[in-house]
Amino acid sequence: MRASFSFKLFLVTTAAFVAGYYMIASVSIGGLMPYNFRAADVIRQDCPFHIIPVAMMSGSNQADILFRWSIAETYARLGALVALWTVMVALLIWRHLEKLRHDA
Repeated sequence: MRASFSFKLFLVTTAAFVAGYYMIASVSIGGLMPYNFRAADVIRQDCPFHIIPVAMMSGSNQADILFRWSIAETYARLGALVALWTVMVALLIWRHLEKLRHDA
């Protein structure tokens, strides 16, 4: 049984929304921190997988660097997700159009 084009599009979009929610929630920097913490140490401990290296961030203090990194990391993850979703939708449309041309 073949799934319809709109159902496949719905599945891809739903999967993207679920992944987006996870990506936003997984960049959670919080909890108790020592007074003299380093942003790089906190990021390595709380987010072992990250796209943006901490060395790229600049700020007035470690807390500012940590905040700026979490915003940049969230944007980078969501940007990668949007790019992947766009590719998947384009592939679905291309395959659907090829099928319509072949059937006609």
